[in-house]
Order: sequence, then structure tokens, then C-alpha cells
Amino acid sequence: MRDLFLLTVLQLCLLISVSASEFASLSGDTSVGISTATASTSRKELPHHVLIGYAFSNYTNVRAAVMEDGVNVVIWAFMDIRSSDKGVDMVDPDVSLVARRDLENMNDEQVEGNTQHHHQQSTAQIKTNLDLNAISSLIQELNTSGYSNTVHLVSFGGWNGPHLDSNLSANEWYSTWRESIASSIFHGIDWDLEGNDDLGSEENVFTLDCLEKMGAISKLMKEGEW
Repeated sequence: MRDLFLLTVLQLCLLISVSASEFASLSGDTSVGISTATASTSRKELPHHVLIGYAFSNYTNVRAAVMEDGVNVVIWAFMDIRSSDKGVDMVDPDVSLVARRDLENMNDEQVEGNTQHHHQQSTAQIKTNLDLNAISSLIQELNTSGYSNTVHLVSFGGWNGPHLDSNLSANEWYSTWRESIASSIFHGIDWDLEGNDDLGSEENVFTLDCLEKMGAISKLMKEGEW
């Protein structure tokens, strides 16, 4: 059975392609003041008919799912953005040093032609055990093989996964995303915040702050060409 689990169009997750204005209406006023930079990946609209697959690390299966099974939306799991003083670490020891270095040094990255938007250094870091270099290479391979319309999203959350960091504002979260290597690889994000096996975990409660922040981030992402 393939690691890439094929899902139907009836997704319970919230894709970033959902109207940001509709999603943001959950929280009322979500006005933000951060400047947005143009993404190096061009925005891709979701296909009219979608076949969605979650991918973790088996890139051979992802390739086959796209080329043979017709998957046209790949959701890579998982990623998180944490304030620097938080101890949630999703980085797997097997992740390549190059990929890890890219993540650790992401605050040094500048979007060419948009350096004026990067006056403030982010106080957050991206955490993931995805090999971003391998994913980038696979996407390029699929693009040159005639599958350039495939949409690649990265997922935040998951069962037993963390909810949004309460120490980060929507602006800080988005700024970290925008300045990271991930923003030049993926076409958007997938909200997959769920619960936890531990009944006492705070991740079993969806706070109003978390929902409002998801709406504000979605709005920023939409304005920022993701």
C-alpha cells in the first residue's frame, strides 16, 4: 500500500486556496499591516476536479501517484513555525544537513528585488522533517515531465501535531514563512490542525486566538501570491 494516501475532493482540511475573505470572517477584523513580497513560485489555482494525496517522505510513490494515478494536489506533511524560544522540534536526524542548514539560516534569505520588505528579522523558526531539497528536485522533475499543473502544498498540524504558536502574531508567522526557503518551493499551505491522544493536551482545544490567527495568516498568504 502506498505511503501516499489518496483522498477524495471532500477534504476536511482547509486549503489556502479557499477564499481568504470568507475564512477570515470567522474572526471579524483581521486587518494586518505587514508588507507582502511576490513569491518566487507563481500562484497555481486548484484544478476544477482534484485528487489529493498526502505525502511524507516516499518520493518514488509521490512520483507514481502523480504520473500514474492522476493526483494533481500533493500535500506534504508536516511543517510548523515556532518562536525561537520554543522547544517543539520536528526535525528528524535523517534530514539532510543541507536542508537543515537552509531552515536554520532562513532569516538570512532575501527575496530578490524585495529587500525593502525585510527590515525586521524574524523571531521564529520553521520546524520540519521533510527534506526540502529532495522535494524541490522532485517538483522540478514533475514540471519538466509535463506535470507542471500539479499543486504542491505543505501541511501544518496533523493528529498529535502542534497548533499555532500563541507567542507568534499572524504577521510574525507570515514573515517567517515568506523569508524561508519553503515559500519558494510550495504553492501554498494546508491547515490540518487536529487533536491529540493525550486527553489533557492543550491541542484538544481550538482557541479563538488560534482560529483568528489562521484567518489572518490565510488573508496574508492570499495577498502575498500564495
